Amino acid sequence: MTIFVGSTGEKSLDFISKIQRDMPLDSGNCLNNKGSSFFSFFSDSDSKINSRDYYITVIGTQHTETELQRIWDNYKQGKDFLALVKGGFVLVLVDYQQKKLVLALDPIGQKSLYYAQTPSGLVFGSTADLVIAHPDVSNEISEQSIYDYVYFHQCPSPNTIYQQVKKLEGCQVLTYQKEKIFLEYYWQPEFRETLNGTLADAEAELQKKILQSVKE
Repeated sequence: MTIFVGSTGEKSLDFISKIQRDMPLDSGNCLNNKGSSFFSFFSDSDSKINSRDYYITVIGTQHTETELQRIWDNYKQGKDFLALVKGGFVLVLVDYQQKKLVLALDPIGQKSLYYAQTPSGLVFGSTADLVIAHPDVSNEISEQSIYDYVYFHQCPSPNTIYQQVKKLEGCQVLTYQKEKIFLEYYWQPEFRETLNGTLADAEAELQKKILQSVKE
């Protein structure tokens, strides 16, 4: 499992430094740390570009520096930059000039990203427990999520077991700017039904298949 955690706001650098000290990691792991007055982050992913104007990393799949640069260029030009990201991924993109953080998940949610908004910024990570480690994120349990877990045997997104922590859904992109969160879906599946014959023909075919399955 790829470990990552990030934060914006005045407490971000102290928070990330503490997580990095406390995280039980094998000596072979190499953490990439990026700290600034706006954003701090670390991950054991190697796919990243760290420049003066922006930071970009794709967690879960390997992307070359050229591919990451193209993603950034499309983002700056207002093009569909997420179409360039492949596989099951978490995308973290930071535009320092605009003080904007963009987080995105692959279309079917193969990876996980949890987040919480605080008075000083946004906290996100690969697990909900990493998010509640932030001093401004409460570990209060959600009563609704307990009910959902008993009833559904899971906590349906975007809710989690923690009241303040949310989970990003598949094919969702989160933009954080000026202390506000914007959520949207960048892709939706299309279902196209084709019917050969009339509705009456379809009813007869369905009845035939049901009777046949019972006989078998």
